[in-house]
Amino acid sequence: MSDLSTPLPRVPRRFDINPKPLGAALVLIALGAIYLAQAVSGRQAALYIVGALLGMSLYHAAFGFTSAWRVFIADGRGAGLRAQMLMLALGVLLFFPALAAGTLFGHPVVGLVAPAGTSVLVGAFMFGIGMQLGGGCASGTLYTVGGGSTRMLVTLAAFIVGSVVATAHMPFWTALPSLKPLSLVTSLGAGWAIVLNLIVFAAIASLTVLVERRRHGRLVNEPLRQPHASPWLHGPWPLFVGAIALVLLNFATLALSGRPWGVTSAFALWGAKIFAALGIDVANWPYWATQANAGSLAAPVTHDVTSVMDFGIVLGAMTAAALAGRYAPVWRVPARSLIAAVVGGLMLGYGARLAYGCNIGAYFSGIVSGSLHGWLWLVAAFAGNVLASAPSVRSRSGTGAPDRLLDVTQEVTIAAPFVTGAPPSRYISDVSPKQCQSEVFITSIWPAVAAPFLFKWNFRPPAGASSFAQTIMLSAGITRDFTDQTKFTEEKKFAWHHLLQRCEILTEN
Repeated sequence: MSDLSTPLPRVPRRFDINPKPLGAALVLIALGAIYLAQAVSGRQAALYIVGALLGMSLYHAAFGFTSAWRVFIADGRGAGLRAQMLMLALGVLLFFPALAAGTLFGHPVVGLVAPAGTSVLVGAFMFGIGMQLGGGCASGTLYTVGGGSTRMLVTLAAFIVGSVVATAHMPFWTALPSLKPLSLVTSLGAGWAIVLNLIVFAAIASLTVLVERRRHGRLVNEPLRQPHASPWLHGPWPLFVGAIALVLLNFATLALSGRPWGVTSAFALWGAKIFAALGIDVANWPYWATQANAGSLAAPVTHDVTSVMDFGIVLGAMTAAALAGRYAPVWRVPARSLIAAVVGGLMLGYGARLAYGCNIGAYFSGIVSGSLHGWLWLVAAFAGNVLASAPSVRSRSGTGAPDRLLDVTQEVTIAAPFVTGAPPSRYISDVSPKQCQSEVFITSIWPAVAAPFLFKWNFRPPAGASSFAQTIMLSAGITRDFTDQTKFTEEKKFAWHHLLQRCEILTEN
C-alpha cells in the first residue's frame, strides 16, 4: 500500500536550459543595472539586483504564499506555512534590533508601520479571496510572470487597475475607524517584541504540525522535485532555503533603501501613470496630491525603489526559469481561468491599497517591522483564503464535485515536469516544456475531449497510450472515484495527492 508521504522513485531526466530567454534576461539585468547606476544612483542599481535575486529565490524555491495557505486549508499540509514562520522568526531577529536603533550601517531605517482598522480588515479579506481566484499573491504574480506564465500577465494587468482605482477611494476608507499606527518594537522594546513574536510563530507552526498529523497520520514530505546536477544554480531549492534567502534579501533592502521590501505601491503608481497618459487627472486625487505620492507620480518610474525592484523580480524569475529549462510561455488559456484571473487581480489590487500592503508589504515586512496591522492583515487575509478555498475543501472531503485537480491544472502555465504515466505509481519526467503545457491545458478540459475514450477504454488507458492520454485517463479515473470511498484506493489517493503537489509547487504561490 502506498503512503502519501512516500517519495516516488527518481526518474532520470534531461536537464536543458533555455538559452535565448536566459541571455535576454541576463542582458536586461546587466543593462538595467548600468543605466540605473548612471541615471539614478549606485544604490538604486543595487536594489535592482536585489530584486533580481528575490525573483530567482522565489522561483527556485517555489515559495508561494497562495499555495501554502491553500494546501493547509484544503488538505491540512503545513510545510509552506512552517516555512513562512521560519522566515518571520529570522526576520524579527534581524529587523527589530535595527529598527529599535533607528540606523543600520550608519544609515537611518524605518519599518512599514500602518494604521490597523476597518480598511485593513476589508482590504486584506478581499486580497485573500483574490489570491485564490487570481492564482497568486503580489510576489507570486511577479515571479510567475517572469517564469513564463501568460495567465498571470492577465492577473498582473487587473492587479494594476484594481490598485489605481482603490487610490481614488482612499479618502473614504481612511476615514473609517482605525487604530493609530502601532509598532511593537516601540511599545515593548526590541527584546520583548522578539520574544512575543517568536512565541506566536512557534504556536502557529505547532498548530500546523498538529493538523497535519491528525489529517495524514504523519508529516507529509515535500513534493518530489527532480534535482539538477547543480541545484543551487538551476533549482529546485528546499522551502527553508527560500525562507532564509527572502529574509536576507529583505534585510538588504532595508539597508539599501532605509525601509523593508514592498511590492504593490508600484502597481498603483504604474496604473496612475497610465491613467494620466489617457487624460485622467489622477494628480488631483487626494491620494496622489500628498507630497510623497505627487513626487513619485511626477518622477520617472526608474526613480521609484519599489518599481525598480519589481522589474528585477520579473527578470530574476525569468533567469531562474530559463536555467531550469522551464521557460516556454503558452498563449492558450481557458476562458474560465482568464475570468478568474481578471476578477482575482482586481480584488488583489484594490485590497492591497486598502490594507496598506500585500503579502509582502503588510504581512512579511509589516510583521518584521513590528506593525500591529501586519497581524491584523494575516487574520483577515487568511479568512479570505478560507472562503475562496471552500470548494477545494468540499472536493477533498467528498462532499462536493471532485474537480480540484482540474482547477489546479488550469492554474499551471509554467512548464514543469508534471506529466504522469501508467501505472499511477510511475511518473514520466523527461518531457519537453511544450508537451507538458499542452497536456496540462487539455487535461483541464478533459470532460469535453476525453469522454468517448473513457467509455471505450472503461476508464483505463490501453497499453502504449501516449502520456497525453494517460494524463487524461488518470485524472478522470481519480476524480470519478473520488466521491466513492470504496473505489478510492491507496494507490489512487497517492496519485491524487502527488498530482496536486506537482501542480501546487508551481502555482503562485
